[in-house]
Amino acid sequence: MLFGDSSLQTIDELIYGLLATPAYGRMAQHLNQDPACAELICDRYIPPAHDLETLLTYSSDSLGYIYATQIKKMGFDSNLHVGRTAESDAHYVELRLNQTHDLWHVVTGEDTSRTHQSLGGRRISWP
Repeated sequence: MLFGDSSLQTIDELIYGLLATPAYGRMAQHLNQDPACAELICDRYIPPAHDLETLLTYSSDSLGYIYATQIKKMGFDSNLHVGRTAESDAHYVELRLNQTHDLWHVVTGEDTSRTHQSLGGRRISWP
């Protein structure tokens, strides 16, 4: 990313490196203090894949419609995480943060351009 490589592989490598840090373990420990979060983490719940075509049938002012429109406009794959599993609580939390990352862009109005993503958009999901 610093050297012009903004590929998802590079981002995944960075995330896996960060997962080995104490910060991610502390994040999972903190979330496990809430019973509802602890249940999700324990069960390793992963929701079904996003169906963009269905979301595009929703009201044009709905979160689902706006999200699907943005994902299609940017040419992003909304289901990069389908089939992935988490080996640890921290990995599960990061997987869910990544899975919802682009939704947070819609909610906050944060830029979704590739340049922005490479330069700092990840701060939305860092602990």
